[in-house]
Amino acid sequence: MRRLYRSRSEKILGGVCGGIAEYLDTDPTVVRLIAVLLILLAGSAILAYLVAWIIIPEKPQETSNSFQEIQESKSERKDNQQLLAWVLLIIAILWLAQALFIPWIRFVPYPGRIVVPLLLVVLGMLILLKK
Repeated sequence: MRRLYRSRSEKILGGVCGGIAEYLDTDPTVVRLIAVLLILLAGSAILAYLVAWIIIPEKPQETSNSFQEIQESKSERKDNQQLLAWVLLIIAILWLAQALFIPWIRFVPYPGRIVVPLLLVVLGMLILLKK
């Protein structure tokens, strides 16, 4: 049975598009272009990408038995988690600024305009503070 993983080799940001391309046996550039179009057309696609980055596991390495490879993997994972946390915080701050200072633009119903970005801030802070 095939499983969906984030790619280790075809990775630009989180490896999500590369992993989907490997799963579908297609060119990663095509998947990335579709992702960019979805992000431009529907801003919530950014959230979907971030959720996929969190949920989809990274493809296991074939031979990661050495201590140095394991340490590098842990370091890379921590760097990715910090990057994800900062991206979540930036998206939340922009979302809150839009909700508070440009109230006539309504992408999300009113309670969600404040609650969802605050939840993203909490999630980002939890990821940053996790040891």
